[in-house]
Amino acid sequence: KMEHCVNMPSNPDAVEWCPTSAGLLACGMYELIEETQTRVGGLQLFRLEDSGASLRKCFESMEIPGILDLKWAEPEVAQYLAPDSDGVLAAGNAIGDVQLYSLRGDDLTPTASATVCKDQLCLALDWSRAVPRHANLSLTHWVAPRPC
Repeated sequence: KMEHCVNMPSNPDAVEWCPTSAGLLACGMYELIEETQTRVGGLQLFRLEDSGASLRKCFESMEIPGILDLKWAEPEVAQYLAPDSDGVLAAGNAIGDVQLYSLRGDDLTPTASATVCKDQLCLALDWSRAVPRHANLSLTHWVAPRPC
C-alpha cells in the first residue's frame, strides 16, 4: 500500500531517515544531462506529520552536483562534529566531493566540504564505527575510463 507519493524535480538516488530527528527523511537526487554530460542534482528534506498521515517538504537545495549517496552520522558522532546541531548529514556527489550538512530543526546548512576523488563519482559513503567518538567516513568512488 502506497502511503505517500511525491513528484521530484529529478531522479531520487539516495534516501535516508535521520537517526536524531524522528520522521525526518533526506532525499538526494541525480540526473545526467546528456548534451553536456553534466551530472546535476539536489537535496530535499521531508517530515512525516500527523502520525504519518502527511509528508511535508521542509528543505530544498537545488543546482548542486548530483548526489549519489547520503548518510546521517550516528547521534554521538553528530554531537562530536556539531555540538549545537540536531544531526549531521554527509552527501557524496558526482564530482568527487563529500559535503557535510548540519541539521537545525528542519533546515540543513552546509558546514564542510572536501574533494576526495576529483572529477570522479563518489558512489558510496559510510560512517565508521570502529573508533568511538571519532568521525571517520569510508568512501567508494568510480574512476571513469578515459577515451583513447
